[in-house]
Amino acid sequence: MEQVALVAVAAATYAIDKPYDYLVPASLAERAKVGTRVTVPFGRGNRPSEGVILALRQEESRRPELKVLAEVLDDESVLGPDQIKLALWLRERYFCTLYDAVKTLLPAGLWYRLREVFSLAVDRDFKDRNTGEKATDFIDIVAWRQTAEFVSRYFTKGRMAVVEGRLQIRDWTDKDGGKRRSAEVVADNVYFGDSKRDGAGDFGGAPASYSAPMGGRSAAPMGGQSDFAEIGEEDGELPF
Repeated sequence: MEQVALVAVAAATYAIDKPYDYLVPASLAERAKVGTRVTVPFGRGNRPSEGVILALRQEESRRPELKVLAEVLDDESVLGPDQIKLALWLRERYFCTLYDAVKTLLPAGLWYRLREVFSLAVDRDFKDRNTGEKATDFIDIVAWRQTAEFVSRYFTKGRMAVVEGRLQIRDWTDKDGGKRRSAEVVADNVYFGDSKRDGAGDFGGAPASYSAPMGGRSAAPMGGQSDFAEIGEEDGELPF
C-alpha cells in the first residue's frame, strides 16, 4: 500500500487551483500528518513550493505520474479537521485559492519564521584585462517573511531578479572553531528583472514586485527612465 497526501499548494494559481496528490515516501510517513505544512515539487520545472496536507489516503499501487513529497515542515499538525473544513468553505465562498484560504487560518507566527536564501549572479561592468571577459560575482541574498514567500513562490533558477536591500556583515564560527565573516544582502524589495516574453513563460498571477513592509523604501519602477545610464561595451575596459 502507498500513502498519498492531498495538498493545498501555494504555487497553484486560481485557474488551476485544486488539492494535488503527492506520494508520501517511507522516510516521511510518520511525520506527514493532516494539517502539517510541507514542501512539494510543482509545475513543469518541479520548483519547490509550500503546501498544507488536507487529507491522507492509502492506495494499492503507486501511480507513475505522482510526484513525491519533499519535506515536512512541522512536527505536529497546525490545522485541525474543523479548520480544514472551514478553509474548503472559504474557497467556495470567496475569490481565493485553497492555499490562501488555508493560510488565513494558520497561526501568524509561523510565517514570521519563514526565510529564503538564494544567490544572485551579477556581471561586473568592466572586462578583465587579461581574459577580455566580464567576471561574475555571486551575491548571497536573504529574504524574510512575505518577501521570502514571494521569492519562493514565483522565482526559479535562471529567472532575472532585481533586489534592493542593505548590506549585512555577519560573523560566525565554523565547525573547527575558526572565526569567519560573511557579507550578504538583506532584501527589502524584490521584483522581476525580465518580462513575460523574456522569462520562462507567464508569471502565473504573480505581482510585479514585493516590497518588505518594514523596508522603508519603495520598489524600483518597472519601465520608464532610470537614474543611471547603462555602461556601453566601449567603456568596459577600466584602468583597474
